[in-house]
Amino acid sequence: MATYTAGASDNGIGSWTLTANQVDTVAFTANITRVRVISDGAADVYVTFDGTDPAVPAAGAATRAVRIPAGGQAVLEVDMDNPVDTVKLISAGTPKVSVERAF
Repeated sequence: MATYTAGASDNGIGSWTLTANQVDTVAFTANITRVRVISDGAADVYVTFDGTDPAVPAAGAATRAVRIPAGGQAVLEVDMDNPVDTVKLISAGTPKVSVERAF
């Protein structure tokens, strides 16, 4: 489990490789309105932005996480009510991902 922090003047966290079945956290110290999560597409990535840990769901199971399909990109809305906004990611594989502010 890795934790990365993006300060108030930072745009985000550059590309890194997720460890399979391990939750990584990106914390923004300033409130942000939107965040972009980018994956290289090597595997599905599951993302939460409400502080809860995502999980790789079993087939047919319900999940809170937003799924970014292999090869996909998504822009997620982030709640501005918290003093620190966090994005949590997990994958069954080892895709390269990055997390940045979306303007």
